Amino acid sequence: PGLFNNAAQAWNHSFYWKCLKPKGGGIPDGDDQQIQQLAKMIDSSFGSYAEFRKQFVEAANTAFGSGWAWLVSDCKGNLS
Repeated sequence: PGLFNNAAQAWNHSFYWKCLKPKGGGIPDGDDQQIQQLAKMIDSSFGSYAEFRKQFVEAANTAFGSGWAWLVSDCKGNLS
């Protein structure tokens, strides 16, 4: 398990840096269709951005390891 955990943390860290963009983060808003779709999916799955953020922070703070958490979509478009 130790090797897997270290490898997973290295991959998460590398992927994290590739996902950053200037002025990124926060409530998804704007004219981009993908951003608008993400905002709708968050509202549909969590009720609000505030509730999503609360659950996401809780997941990161209670996960084994260094606090990595992922927002994922199932085949029906439900986020968790």
